[in-house]
Amino acid sequence: MELLARKKLIALELLATHGVMYALEMCERSTKRLKRGTIYPTLYALELDGYVTSREEEQPQHRGLPRRYYEITAEGRRVVRAAHAAATILADPLPPTPAPTGAKI
Repeated sequence: MELLARKKLIALELLATHGVMYALEMCERSTKRLKRGTIYPTLYALELDGYVTSREEEQPQHRGLPRRYYEITAEGRRVVRAAHAAATILADPLPPTPAPTGAKI
């Protein structure tokens, strides 16, 4: 499994928690951890990796271009769970290693 860049993991966690979202909504909910200039390349890369899917809205309910909505895939959810498990393992302190028998310290 690849190590995910922090921005990719933040985007996946948002989608796993909040469901289908559009890019600027993700920036707003990320409490400044995702920026407008990086969200689109991040989502594009996640889609290429198979961790998210996207669709364009059919009938825009606002002025301007149609929004593209993103949704996490089953593989994306698996990656989020694996990242959380790895973080838990890394956060758990290792027990002290006993000194070899007969060793002088």
